[in-house]
Amino acid sequence: MPLSRRTSLNALTLVELLIVLSLAAVLVALLTSVIHSGRSRVQMAQCQANLRQIGIALHACINDTGRVPVYRDEEGPWYRALDPYLGWGTWPRNFPLSRCPAERENEPFSTYGLNSEYNGTRITEIAQPSRAFAVGDSDHTAGSYIRIPPTIEKQISFRHQHRANLLFLDGHVEARRPEQIPRDTSTATKKQEYLLFWKPMVRQ
Repeated sequence: MPLSRRTSLNALTLVELLIVLSLAAVLVALLTSVIHSGRSRVQMAQCQANLRQIGIALHACINDTGRVPVYRDEEGPWYRALDPYLGWGTWPRNFPLSRCPAERENEPFSTYGLNSEYNGTRITEIAQPSRAFAVGDSDHTAGSYIRIPPTIEKQISFRHQHRANLLFLDGHVEARRPEQIPRDTSTATKKQEYLLFWKPMVRQ
């Protein structure tokens, strides 16, 4: 075989090898992305299931007391009031339900925070429970409760692909982005939305 032809064949083989390697790299990148996305979706679903269970316990507590728990009292954080219904015990981190599966920090607190605006509010005073934010993904530095804006980024944790899971007082759970959290009160409509979310309107 002529040398020039053999060199041409070798060069062609090298090009083909480079193409195969490039395609393999692309496939690995796509597969890694799919695996990460799938894991994130599973964590989000598990977190939402946790919040629904917390919602059931919260409703049981409200049915017994007639009030939304105080976010913190002499007994400790709000989740102490749910202990008879959940069995969290002394250290919530020992119970998977108290922690979001996407939370990586090893903190001895629940990673879910209660809306501190309730603070023992009677359930009969809540105008629209389906729009009233109760418990959600929180920054663990918030001390297991969530305050209203403007420090919202430090209180709600958007750890599920830039979304936070939120439990409302009627028991349903939503995943919201930062821009979907009411904080603008510049118009009457926006102010009403803000109040219904953070400070539910008292029945007249």
